[in-house]
Amino acid sequence: MTLLLILLAITACNKDSRENTANQQPDSTPMYEDKADYYNADTYSTDEISIPYRYLHLNSDADEGAILVTLLHGGSKKGTDNVAQLSVPALDSLENYLRQNHTNAILLAPQCPTTSWTSISSPLKSLIDYISAINNIQKKYIFGFSMGGAGTWKMVNDYSGYFTSAGIAAGNPNAAGAVADNVKATPVYAIAGSEDTIGKANVIRQFIFQVSQAGGDAKFDLLEGCDHVATCTQAFNTERISWIISHHAL
Repeated sequence: MTLLLILLAITACNKDSRENTANQQPDSTPMYEDKADYYNADTYSTDEISIPYRYLHLNSDADEGAILVTLLHGGSKKGTDNVAQLSVPALDSLENYLRQNHTNAILLAPQCPTTSWTSISSPLKSLIDYISAINNIQKKYIFGFSMGGAGTWKMVNDYSGYFTSAGIAAGNPNAAGAVADNVKATPVYAIAGSEDTIGKANVIRQFIFQVSQAGGDAKFDLLEGCDHVATCTQAFNTERISWIISHHAL
């Protein structure tokens, strides 16, 4: 019981997404009107599939080596236009955090061209390997929400210890076939909404408890009053992103 209380934090859902506070709301104010104007566009192809992606190298003049931050979008942004995935608030939150902290980082935003991220974990890892190799990346972080949250569970489960840490919002670990003994090698911060009927809070909370019991560095936040959309929009605030970026496997 004591361990569960340590892992659980409850935050009230903010019904007005325009309001911005350090502890509750993400800083998702877009830096520019159209990310397609300044995010580089490319496509990564394997024998299985082609994955459109966008990327942005931030603060390349910083002293420390670059990190890789990958964001997996939700189901409504699937496709091959290589544009839709740029419009999500989570990408704004990550970009703003990295800019404000002058972090040397490559922000990677792939677009899922098929039914789900969980079905293309191998080519997605190949893309991340490729970006990491050409940029001499040592630390790889992954974030995801909704369908992208399930995809993130899938990645940290299938490639145990590959990622430095992970942030997951409204993502069902059961949809990814995640197992606590695999996930425990990656520090993970999961966020769920109390009114979310898709990424159900009780399922996510129970799995985080299992990961923690298995010896993992796992954290869970409940957004009280948040439905699925609000959870995906509000999950990645400055405090949570900071925890994820600062954590690594022991």
